[in-house]
Amino acid sequence: MTWLERLKSEMAQCDLPTKPTKPGFVGFVGTPGGPIKNIEGLEAPATARTLEPEAPSKPSMTSAQADTYAGRLALFTDRDLSLEEGALLAIRMLTRDLDRDDRVVCLECAHLQRRHCGNYRRAGVAFRARDAQLPADFVRLLQRCDGFSAR
Repeated sequence: MTWLERLKSEMAQCDLPTKPTKPGFVGFVGTPGGPIKNIEGLEAPATARTLEPEAPSKPSMTSAQADTYAGRLALFTDRDLSLEEGALLAIRMLTRDLDRDDRVVCLECAHLQRRHCGNYRRAGVAFRARDAQLPADFVRLLQRCDGFSAR
């Protein structure tokens, strides 16, 4: 028996969902043509009534969070991030604070000087000072650091 004959025999035994399973059963595959009319006494579900989805409500920042955001944004832009990158990172730090996450980014650390870790031994970044230069992506990465000291 060839593969083609096997396939044909399996297809012949297969019950397709478009065939009626009981005599006298009439089923449709797809929607009928023409407009759908409302039936009296039945209402469309709430999701069908609205054409535009509702915008999720955004929680507003408290004044303390706004001050923290502004301070971080200033720090990040002073440390050579663009305004857009700094704003995104500052928002990420606010989310981290709300989640009570204990991770930090190198850009917040007092030991960071021009992407060079001043506390590289304690942080475990390098064994020698000349190897303590950090990549640009690394200084934005949330991590736990033993050598971190807040600014």
